[in-house]
Amino acid sequence: MPTYPHQGFPGFRSKKNGAPYYIQIPIPEAPPIYLCPQLYLTRQTRTPSRGIFYCAIHDDLRKYIPDSTFRALLLKQCQVKENSLAEQWARVKELLRLGKECDMTLEDMGSEVLEKALEMGVDAALAGETRKERKRLRQIWSALTNSLPNLSIVPLATRKRWLQLQERLLIDRSECTSKPSLLNQSTLMEESVLNMVERGGAGGVETWVARVLIRSRGNAGGGPRQIVRNLLWCGVKKATLPRTYLYDAVWGMVRRWDAKEDRVVPLQKELKAILEEVEAPAGSMAEVEALKVMTRVIDQLRRYHEQVSMTLAALDEGKIDCPAQIYKGVEFARKAKDSEEKEAIIHLEGAFRLFQACLVHRDANPTPLVASLSFSLLQLRPRYPKPIDQIIVPFAQAVYQARLFSTLPPKTITALHRLILFALPSEDAYILFRKTYDQARAAEPPFAWSLKNLHSWQELFACALMREKPHVHFASRLYTDLIADGLHVPREQALLMLRCIGAKPSPSRPILLERHIKDYIWFGYRDKTAFIHAVVQGLTGKGVKDAELALTLAERLSAGMGEGAELEPIVLELIIVNLARSSNPRVRQKCIDLLHRLPPGTATRSYNTVLSFLASQSRANPSVNAEGELSPRQVLTLVVTIYKDMVDRGVARDGRTTSTVLRTLTDNGLLDEGIKVLESSLQHGILPKSHAIGRLMVRLALLGRLTEALSVETSWRQAIKSIAGGVMKENKVWDLAVVGARALVDVKMGEEVDFAELERQTGWVASKEYMVFLRDQKPRLVGATKEGEVGEEKIVQGAQAEDRLHGIESQEGGHLGWL
Repeated sequence: MPTYPHQGFPGFRSKKNGAPYYIQIPIPEAPPIYLCPQLYLTRQTRTPSRGIFYCAIHDDLRKYIPDSTFRALLLKQCQVKENSLAEQWARVKELLRLGKECDMTLEDMGSEVLEKALEMGVDAALAGETRKERKRLRQIWSALTNSLPNLSIVPLATRKRWLQLQERLLIDRSECTSKPSLLNQSTLMEESVLNMVERGGAGGVETWVARVLIRSRGNAGGGPRQIVRNLLWCGVKKATLPRTYLYDAVWGMVRRWDAKEDRVVPLQKELKAILEEVEAPAGSMAEVEALKVMTRVIDQLRRYHEQVSMTLAALDEGKIDCPAQIYKGVEFARKAKDSEEKEAIIHLEGAFRLFQACLVHRDANPTPLVASLSFSLLQLRPRYPKPIDQIIVPFAQAVYQARLFSTLPPKTITALHRLILFALPSEDAYILFRKTYDQARAAEPPFAWSLKNLHSWQELFACALMREKPHVHFASRLYTDLIADGLHVPREQALLMLRCIGAKPSPSRPILLERHIKDYIWFGYRDKTAFIHAVVQGLTGKGVKDAELALTLAERLSAGMGEGAELEPIVLELIIVNLARSSNPRVRQKCIDLLHRLPPGTATRSYNTVLSFLASQSRANPSVNAEGELSPRQVLTLVVTIYKDMVDRGVARDGRTTSTVLRTLTDNGLLDEGIKVLESSLQHGILPKSHAIGRLMVRLALLGRLTEALSVETSWRQAIKSIAGGVMKENKVWDLAVVGARALVDVKMGEEVDFAELERQTGWVASKEYMVFLRDQKPRLVGATKEGEVGEEKIVQGAQAEDRLHGIESQEGGHLGWL
């Protein structure tokens, strides 16, 4: 029987000798083609890992394989439980990708296969191995549910696993988001759960639906209200969610309101408005649940309000002295430790209110109340993190503003600082911790860092440095204190410290930089390249002078640490970018010398940077230069020399290189040389940028060389089709400079240019000054004026005036205003 040529699947290797498996398969016209895959699957898939053999079938034969065979293989892979979840999901994912390549949609896989694949993928995601595959899992879920009239048909276990994944994703989102306002935005997880409820899929998984919805929004702004609205909407859709979650959501909404005012009436109005929004019928389950929850909340609110208001009223009327009031606050704080969440928050808020009231009296000594409230918050924070965090910062701010820190016992100060750390990365918490840190370290015993709070130290350290104006000295204090407490500073934080010190010029920078460089070397971190790169990256952000310092320091560090005097290319590139900005001849020569220390394979970008800055200096100083400045001709000589050096060293040239050289030649009037450079670049597959071609065309047109200007445009556009395939970046301006130059050529040739049509077709809009310039370039009648006898000097001056009027800027400037 004739056979198909051997084809091996890349990466599908034998465990013994590494040779690929070769599978002989009959030609498509042979009758056994439908049986062959099944026979091979029977022989080759003795173990789960051999199921990938299916991918070795040649592309031309896949269309002849029945879908049922592929479904059977995929179902078998979903049912195997021999390897880890990640490996199993990787095999299933590979087969799903193969099905897509064979024009087989997920819906074609069948509900049974999709259910098994979804369960395996969700299990792997919940295990923390494939959390990044949520997009693919969402596609499988959509394919499974879109074709069903009712989601109750989906197995209960599948729906439960899917809801567990949504809850896990929401938890990850809340942990990774630092801005509370971002947590109030709608998410795909929330929409997926609401869609399940609307399509009747909440039966049997009501608890998981409520758990997802309770986490779907943040605690700031309108987040709590939206959670209540979603839960009541589920009740309208006849989903019987546990009442406790609605109770928690309502409490979360009420807690955001001002505790000094009566919150009963606003709660009644708010729930009534929400019921109207979700269109809950009178007497519906949603309305009944809302009324029951509201009654319970109002009872507790009234009881809380009566207790606090009566106590404060007695204090205001002088019926109870301040020490007795402090005793009452301590009692509230102690009761909170043994209470459930709602009762605990009520007692803590009451104690805080009493503490604020005590601060009004000068003779009050609220230290016992501060201590009791601090320890209660610290004990309850692991159990109820979100509501406790909302009390920590206001409480600590009140203690600081009352100037009580100096009078508190050391243990209370330590407890307060531990509480403030819990509130990070809040800006208020950071500022408060920074102001009171000295007192915490001076206490006896002092506040100390340990492995338990190392994560908090990292957050505090990041808050100090990752800001618009880094607090370098405070970060250095934290750095030193962590070492003094017997811990090693993590490598990432040590490198961040070096970068921030170098980037902030100050009289103390040499001292800090020397100290932290010695610390880094002393602790023996392994990555020496990252160390030198961090030092150079910090110093090269503030000018040429610091760049020279960075070069000297990097060479000394590299030689002293046994890495040799040669620096890594990434370090040299940072220094070259800054040195290239200088017009000092000594610095310029040092920059050129550094180019020769770069490997040819990675030097293109640095060469382009130096060439670009040289061309920009010539453009900015076209007349007589000051001492040390280069004239345009000197710049031309230097640019050509560096360009020749690129060619001699074998450094790859790109469109930016050619554009800079073309621009320099054009500005110096060497148009013929510029045309030769353009032709050579196009022959080597290098496509110059539009602004360089437009500049060359303008110069040629002003000298009357119109045919050559048109030839330049034609060659460039033909090169686009051959080099770039005629496809340029979408929504990017890539040829407007050439369009504007072509308009000048057409005007010089006496043609009428429809600027409105040109704008509609290309998007190019001419400025008013350029329109005046074009009108001046229209051909005149012979003998009507003597302007036709203008010499080359007048034409060049017109070109310079055209540049000035229409905003031709250097490549570093980033745009051509007139094109």
